[in-house]
Amino acid sequence: MPPTTAETGFWGEVTSTIDWCENNYEVHHYIAEFWNTVSNCLLIIPAITGLVLSIKDKAETRFILCYIGLLVVGLGSWCFHMTLRYEMQLLDELPMLWGGSCLIYSIIEVGAKPNVHNKTVIAVLTSYCSIVTLIYLISPQSLLFQLAFGLLVTINMLAPLPLFRKYQYSKGLAVASYVAYFSAFLVWIIDTNFCPHVRLFRENMFSPIRPFTQLHAWWHAGAGMGTYMATTFTLHARGLYLKKNAQLKIAYGMVYVRQDKSP
Repeated sequence: MPPTTAETGFWGEVTSTIDWCENNYEVHHYIAEFWNTVSNCLLIIPAITGLVLSIKDKAETRFILCYIGLLVVGLGSWCFHMTLRYEMQLLDELPMLWGGSCLIYSIIEVGAKPNVHNKTVIAVLTSYCSIVTLIYLISPQSLLFQLAFGLLVTINMLAPLPLFRKYQYSKGLAVASYVAYFSAFLVWIIDTNFCPHVRLFRENMFSPIRPFTQLHAWWHAGAGMGTYMATTFTLHARGLYLKKNAQLKIAYGMVYVRQDKSP
C-alpha cells in the first residue's frame, strides 16, 4: 500500500514502501503508529525469555540464534512502526528472513547427532537469504519480500511434519503455534486488503475499544507468539532426543523449556 495519510510527526515524511492501516501520529507525536509499535513487546519479551533461559541451560547455538532472531525482528519492527522510515523497514524485514532460516535449520536437524552440523542445509539457507537480501536492496519491492518470506513460512509449517512422526514432542504446544500463526496471517490479510473497511469499522467503535481493532498489532502478537512456541517445541523435541531431561515449564503465563545442561 502507498502511504495512507499525509500527516507527519517527529520522524518527518514517510519513506517506507509500506504504510499500514493505523493512522499516523494519531496517538503520539513521537510514534508514527503507536499500537503497531507497542505490540512488538509480544515479540520482544518472549524472545528475551527464551534467549536467557536457553543460554542458562547451555542450549545449542542454533536455538540461541532463533531467539536472537526473534528479538531482532521485534526491535526492528518497533523502530519501523515508530518511524516509518525505509532504513527501519529493512531492520524489520531482513531479520525475518534470516531468523526464519535459523528455525528451519533447527527443525530439520532435530534428530542430528550432537555437535554435527549439516553444511549442505546451512549453505542452501544462507545462499537463499543472501540472494533475496541482495535483490531486495537493489529493487525494494514489498511483494518480492512477501513472496520470499512466505516461502520460508511455508517450509517452517511443513518441516515439522516428519518430526511429528519420528520424535517425541509437545502436541499441545505445536498446535498452539500453528493456530497462533494462522490466525495472525488471517488478520494480516484482512488488514492489508480491506483497510478502508477496517478504518470505517474502527471509527464507528466506542473509543476505548478502537485499539483492539488494530489488526496489524494482532499480527505481531500472533506471529511473535507462534514463532516463539515453534522454537520452544522444537527445542523441547531436541532435548528429548538428546535425553537431556527436557521439560516444559510455565512461568508468568509463558511456556519454556528446562533441560539438563550440555556437557
